[in-house]
Amino acid sequence: MAFAAWLFWHGINGEFLFDDWQVLLQTDFVRNHSAWFAGYRPIRNLSYVVDLQFGKLTPFTFHVSNLIYHLINIVLVFSVLNLLLRPVLTVEKIWITGITAVFAIHPVQVESVVYISGRRDLLFTLFYLLGIIIFLAIIHNPDIAAAAAADVHRTEFHIKQRLNLAWMFVLIFTVLSTLSKEAGITLPVFCFILQQYLYGSWKKISLKIIIVLFLFLTLLGFYCLSMAMPSLSAGYMGGSFLTHIENCSCLLFKYIGILFNPVHLAADYSDFSLQFILNPLSLKGIIALSGIVFLTIFSLKVIFATEDVIPGCSLFALGWLWFVITILPMSNIVPHVERFALHYLYLPMIGILLAFWGVISIVSCIAGRTFEKKSFLHILS
Repeated sequence: MAFAAWLFWHGINGEFLFDDWQVLLQTDFVRNHSAWFAGYRPIRNLSYVVDLQFGKLTPFTFHVSNLIYHLINIVLVFSVLNLLLRPVLTVEKIWITGITAVFAIHPVQVESVVYISGRRDLLFTLFYLLGIIIFLAIIHNPDIAAAAAADVHRTEFHIKQRLNLAWMFVLIFTVLSTLSKEAGITLPVFCFILQQYLYGSWKKISLKIIIVLFLFLTLLGFYCLSMAMPSLSAGYMGGSFLTHIENCSCLLFKYIGILFNPVHLAADYSDFSLQFILNPLSLKGIIALSGIVFLTIFSLKVIFATEDVIPGCSLFALGWLWFVITILPMSNIVPHVERFALHYLYLPMIGILLAFWGVISIVSCIAGRTFEKKSFLHILS
């Protein structure tokens, strides 16, 4: 964390850039601080108002705050991974530390941390991770695990109480995260996946909770659309819905490619440099779309399966769903003026790193079994 602080401190004296002028300098709450709640993304606006109280309208204060939020998120990522995976082996602890380190200092994070307007990603991630931590802390206990495995009824009332409490906190942090950035609306969906990943106990969620979640997400979705509607005017990429979906799928794989090969981050990522598909049923687009659909269906089947046949499959599935769920609101499926942005990767990159860990585990397991089989045949011969 100290290295991340030192690394991003180099951008602490930067000036206001691009959206900073529109989002920060040309808004009512700069002149009237009580107007922060009436604007777009009010929690983010409130954080700007807090900065204004300390450093007036100088970039330095906003940069320091961004760095502090990022350092907090580093701690939260490490906490989430430890709560979720409960590492025992040394190699597991090394992987968790490594994923946290990559999240902390990866070059793609510069746009979220150093760019003042990147505050939206920092804050939505902060509340998102806090919601996951509280959710895991409440449901990740021996009573629920034993009841989910044995399907006993003697602790059913206690389990429902804890689950109801956990989901209440999920709703609270979904609101806070969504009011920082609209992608926070996916938190209940991801917590549902987490619950299934841990216990396979989706039936434990009462019908009442499901109805409340549905109504809640519907209202929150209408809020997000109404607030973001002025900027939802880009039109389809390629001129048709099919080419648009194909291009969105290609962009998701482009995010993954940038994560593992960030050497070209200084390049221009405007619409002119993305090489969009213009013809429907393009081979590249169909392959990308088929890959997204296949990996998502495979991951859902693994998460909802009763057992993990190959070690690492469930970890890959969880990581892939983390990536897809958290980046889906920013994937431009609903046409948006900003079609591609590096700061979109801030939270979803954790999912890709988890999926990569799962792939390594799967390959190691298959290679180990192959080696054992060959060794056994060698002994017989």
